[in-house]
Amino acid sequence: MPRLKITCDGDPKDRRIKLKLLEILAPADVYANALYEANGGYIINASEKEVDTVLESAATQTLQSHGFYPILPPEIKARRTIICHKVEQTAFENTKNDIADEIENKQEWAKIQDAYKFPNNRNNTSGNTLKIQFETISMADKATKQGLRLFNQIIQNMLPSETPQIMEPVTTNLATTTSVAEADLELSSDSEEEQETDEEEDTGLPEETTQQETLRQPPPLPKLTESTSTHTVTRQHNHKQTSQTPHATNNTDTEIAQTTPSVKQRKNQLRKT
Repeated sequence: MPRLKITCDGDPKDRRIKLKLLEILAPADVYANALYEANGGYIINASEKEVDTVLESAATQTLQSHGFYPILPPEIKARRTIICHKVEQTAFENTKNDIADEIENKQEWAKIQDAYKFPNNRNNTSGNTLKIQFETISMADKATKQGLRLFNQIIQNMLPSETPQIMEPVTTNLATTTSVAEADLELSSDSEEEQETDEEEDTGLPEETTQQETLRQPPPLPKLTESTSTHTVTRQHNHKQTSQTPHATNNTDTEIAQTTPSVKQRKNQLRKT
């Protein structure tokens, strides 16, 4: 819902000024509940149709004669404006005032507020282009649907001014395309760098785990040196000696048994004597 601001010469808080404004706006179905005080004037919250009716030339002249000055909202101005492309060169060479008069003469229902001719340069790729602002939104809609008769041609390739992309300069589009391409390259390079860093992180984790596993494993047994080998040899030699000692004791026993005579031998010796 558009908001229409109306400035006034007097104090907006004056009740008589507010009542006078409501009296002028009554034919447009604007009442007190839609009127609010603002700095230096009033603000009207109304529908697009009601605001469009208030801003007609006759109503505007009446407001100005009583010290009220409406300010056209940008959205209403855009809805009242159309853009004509590829206008015939003979018609395009006329002045904007002549073009406005020609449109009003050929279309009885049309009332033109303003006309503008876009210069033909490298930024304008649509050819001879006109921008025409009508008095009401309904006039702009009718011109868009039916077309306009202008001098020796009928203009039908028209668009509302709500689509500003059709009049964008070529250099802007090229610059935008280039910037988008550069942005895509930067994004791709960033994604590749992120993938590389991810791969490095992925390959780094197993190495750390393997190092931890190797640290957790018990150390290998030390190799036998010469000292340990000699130690084992001496142990084996001592073991052999200890194993041989019982045999030695057995030999001594037999020798002792052999040296000590038996009882029979003693008896025999005694008999011999």
